[in-house]
Amino acid sequence: MRSTWLSFGLGLFTLIGCNALWQGYLSPLDNPDGSVEVADLTGADLTGPPPDDLTGADLTSVPPPDMTMPPKPCGLTTTKSTAYSYSTYTTAINLGSIAATKIAVMDIDKDGLAEVAVSTNSSPVKIYKLAGSPTCTFGAASDCVVNDAIWDLRGFSTDIATGAGAFVVARNNSSANAISTCTGIPVMHTTITNANFSGQSPRRELSVPPLKAATNGIFILHEKSNDAMIGDRAISVKLNTSATLISTVMLANLNINANFEPRNATGARIDDVQADGILDLIALEVNGSTGRMRTYNNDHTSSPAIGKGTTALNSTFADTNRIMAARLSNDSYDDAVVINIAPTPPQIVPHIVTTGGAITPKAALNINIPAASADRSKLMFTDLNADGIDELIAINGSNISFFTYTEATNTLSAPQNLAIKAGYTAVAIALGYTEKNISSGPPDIYVVANNGAANEVGVFRWLP
Repeated sequence: MRSTWLSFGLGLFTLIGCNALWQGYLSPLDNPDGSVEVADLTGADLTGPPPDDLTGADLTSVPPPDMTMPPKPCGLTTTKSTAYSYSTYTTAINLGSIAATKIAVMDIDKDGLAEVAVSTNSSPVKIYKLAGSPTCTFGAASDCVVNDAIWDLRGFSTDIATGAGAFVVARNNSSANAISTCTGIPVMHTTITNANFSGQSPRRELSVPPLKAATNGIFILHEKSNDAMIGDRAISVKLNTSATLISTVMLANLNINANFEPRNATGARIDDVQADGILDLIALEVNGSTGRMRTYNNDHTSSPAIGKGTTALNSTFADTNRIMAARLSNDSYDDAVVINIAPTPPQIVPHIVTTGGAITPKAALNINIPAASADRSKLMFTDLNADGIDELIAINGSNISFFTYTEATNTLSAPQNLAIKAGYTAVAIALGYTEKNISSGPPDIYVVANNGAANEVGVFRWLP
């Protein structure tokens, strides 16, 4: 009798354990929220031959089943939207009274989790560290005190293997202390100064390589300058993996460019000779009443940089508009996107770059977004569907809007929208990988949002 009850107990225990194992680990029908769907087998034909009888089979060489759970995003959100594979909006950081206008995302302490940096136009940069599973929350801010007003803030990867890097700050001052870096937790601030930097700059902008692209530690600094001899300039800046300065190279300025001054510029990948991972340059240049766009190959040695393709432009157009880089055609070259701020609604003007750095201008395209969104901190480009073409991501009031570009027809699609928190307006956006170990797709989208009295950072996670 005792053996009968023992056998019954062991059988019941095995049945319960196997059922739990199936439901908890092996079910392909698990939802992200933990619920389980039940397959409907109504009408299924289950009359086929029975499975093979494995009685007596030698299974010693058969590996056990892989019961590793697929990675799931760390907290924050699990509900998918209808736009690509992004989640709905979730509040990530309460900024309180900090009316931030700039945001960047980067792992600066090499733990595989992103930090988020925000700032107003003034120091300090506020940096928030993400605690991993199971809490998945951002902690209190650490200050990176840059001692100056702030022109630009970017996350810059100095180590492509880990994705880790630094926050790079373009400083607003009247000295050659043009750049700051913020690294590590606790945060360490470093001032970067160099003889190539202008001591009379009324505007500085940073261009960093796309996420997951090779960097060689190089980004581009563009400076407006009141220095009459050298004028506006574009500089290649190389950092080591600790984000300290190795070297700079002057790529373009009034003096070395036969009086063509680079009034606006962006880093881009246009090298058709050797894909060396060094960020190249596309510049909008002016010489008197003559304007042009020019592509340059940056080898971080030649000064001026190696000129490639050129196309003529109206000098006012080249002087007053900003420029960004994006992959708009299915080749190995970045293309140029000029942000035309004069019309309402704003426009972008694609310029397709091909072999040899040749440039083909396209007609201007209206973007149905607020005029204030025609800014490098409010427009981003990244490939959302793995087709080799970047989508445009734009701040659009209470939405983040996605536009698809088609080169053959030079058209933008109608927008797909992600709504931010009710009652809030988007102020700035940044792309970054919250958890690099599960980042098989596009980056997450972080947003500074404001409702007039309160400020916060929200996130749209890309969900695998």
